[in-house]
Amino acid sequence: MKLSIIIPAYNVEQYLERCITSCEHQDIPQEEYEVIIVDDGSKDNTLQVARRLTQEYPNLVVFSQENGGSSKARNTGLKDAKGNYIWFVDADDYIYENCIGRVLSICEENDLDICHFSLSKMKQDGTVEKLHHNSPNNVLLKGRDILLQNADDVVRSACANFYKSKFLDDYQISFTEGITQQDVELNGRAFAVAQRCMFVDDSMYVYVFNCESIRGSNDINKRKKYAGDSARILALRRIFYTERVNDKELQTYFDRFANSCIAGTIRNMIRANVNKEILDEFVNVAKENQLYPIKGKTLSKKWNLITFVVNKPALWFLLKFI
Repeated sequence: MKLSIIIPAYNVEQYLERCITSCEHQDIPQEEYEVIIVDDGSKDNTLQVARRLTQEYPNLVVFSQENGGSSKARNTGLKDAKGNYIWFVDADDYIYENCIGRVLSICEENDLDICHFSLSKMKQDGTVEKLHHNSPNNVLLKGRDILLQNADDVVRSACANFYKSKFLDDYQISFTEGITQQDVELNGRAFAVAQRCMFVDDSMYVYVFNCESIRGSNDINKRKKYAGDSARILALRRIFYTERVNDKELQTYFDRFANSCIAGTIRNMIRANVNKEILDEFVNVAKENQLYPIKGKTLSKKWNLITFVVNKPALWFLLKFI
């Protein structure tokens, strides 16, 4: 089987059929790919919708588990996936019709570990905008070289990549459970060890704006969790680079990248007058993981200077002006 599309689903009965239908209207035979739905303990009719659609689509597989979050649901799908390549799709989004064939062929012809493509975003007003990446298209690259170019856009969404199954297995790469921003965390590891990567300009995926996302939530506890996880992810990535990646240049780059992220996040929170509980959560998690106070250089001379102020809470009021 060529491809497994893995869709975690939690309380998405109003979106799921649109997502599944878009995955089934493709330009490769159904017997060449599978669509795996992992119901994550939904309390609405998500599971019933998925099971009903198995009668229409023979390549649709449905699993159900107790609620454990999207990372756990994705990992459940990974364990049973039969495809040579993996695509993670979110149930409230959808993909373009007849988009899979060309990109899958590129993956196979170039034996890619990761193929990164463009996303489109549906705004609140219903318009769809294509998001562009900054790296050259149709050029074979090593993942570590992509990271060294500070191509931050590639690590944001797992939905923008095809991953080779054997590559994920060989490096034991799966989603870290219990954290937000799990795509960023996984991609930070995956690209560090991927030897054969390629960007294509195809827009395959439509991300639908969700006003209930954790990042945009007004819930103080959700925002604290998001802030703390931002620091945890940097710590997890540092551990992976230290223990699993024998690449001093990449390790040095990441240390400076992490320092820049810590300094930038604190400055941005101060300038935005973020709730003190959220700021404290970020700083405390950074301290617990020895990311703060910041030690060493950042990615630029400007941030090296700003770090001096960031490291001294008594001077944080100055961050509003620099």
